[in-house]
Amino acid sequence: MLFTKYNIMSLFALVDCDNFYCSCERVFEPSLNNKPVAVLSNNDGCIIARSQEVKDFGIKMGDPYYKVSKFLNAHNATVFSSNYELYGSMSQRVIRTLRTFSQNIEVYSIDECFVELSENNVLSLEAISNDIVRRVKQWTGIPVKVGIAYTKTLAKAAAELVKKQKIKIKYCVLTDVQKIKNELMTFPVEDIWGVGAATANKLHRIGVKTALKLINFDDEYIRNKYGVLLLRTVKELRGESCYNLETVPETRKSLCYSRSFSNSITKYSDLKESIVYYASRASEKLRRDKLTARAVTVFVRTIFFNKKQSQYSNSVTVALPYSAGSNKMIVEYARDGLNKIFREGYFYKKSGIILSDLADENIIQPDFFIKPNKKDDKL
Repeated sequence: MLFTKYNIMSLFALVDCDNFYCSCERVFEPSLNNKPVAVLSNNDGCIIARSQEVKDFGIKMGDPYYKVSKFLNAHNATVFSSNYELYGSMSQRVIRTLRTFSQNIEVYSIDECFVELSENNVLSLEAISNDIVRRVKQWTGIPVKVGIAYTKTLAKAAAELVKKQKIKIKYCVLTDVQKIKNELMTFPVEDIWGVGAATANKLHRIGVKTALKLINFDDEYIRNKYGVLLLRTVKELRGESCYNLETVPETRKSLCYSRSFSNSITKYSDLKESIVYYASRASEKLRRDKLTARAVTVFVRTIFFNKKQSQYSNSVTVALPYSAGSNKMIVEYARDGLNKIFREGYFYKKSGIILSDLADENIIQPDFFIKPNKKDDKL
């Protein structure tokens, strides 16, 4: 039975920004409210964000833009190239607002946060949810939905219920046992947080299509057949909290900086200029996050769907002599990488670099044979 044998210690609120990239653009262009808006990937190749109006047109996430551009134009949709610096800034505003409710926050993604709430709050959970929705909208301009429950998995399910209902109430509280049972009775297993498409297909084949049917399975059967991760998910659906709030983010493993060109590039000098710029910006981000890199990957490619032109795509990874974050070293090795893969006679549409093997700048394993250039690091 749900909750019967567990000590309930925490309350989690999952705050999910509505159509985040589109909402960010609307903050600065309020005339676009209630009008179709879409955002493209950083090479303007495909749709990566859609307002509800565009979703209602039947446009899918990842649809190639060239296939739907005429349709969107015919329906007076506004289409934006992605602006990740703007989205990152707006995300920070939302996070700062949520910290007025609780200092215990896990930033799950750019548009989702888990917030740990106190059960001793004098307000009802419905009132808290409504206050979160109202304050974030008022302070940032971003509309959000809120799901509250005793486990993170149930909180995600609650937020998903708000999304599917398409109702004016922007929150759902799943703390009542009977309400949880009623909702899980029709909640598809493929929509459960942590259940991937492959696992969902396996469950469908044995007749398990809803969350309620899943949680009635024997623990040992789930562990042996599907693994411990699914067992934890099942326990969370039953009300046992298996996932704590992760307030300290993991160190990122890589950092990418790339762009598509508005016009194709053929000259080496132009391509080198783009790589130098990307390497400089990437190293700035690296130092801002107090990280260093041990390897630089450079990549270039032509525009693949233009069949009239010769196609070329290549990448190379160059190891740095030691883990570093200086512009001088990263730019130098990025140029060396470009020299190895550049070929004359192609129309290049995109280039970029990836910094990998990242480490905290204060926790670096030195190389016994190579002495770091401390002047570059200070500069």
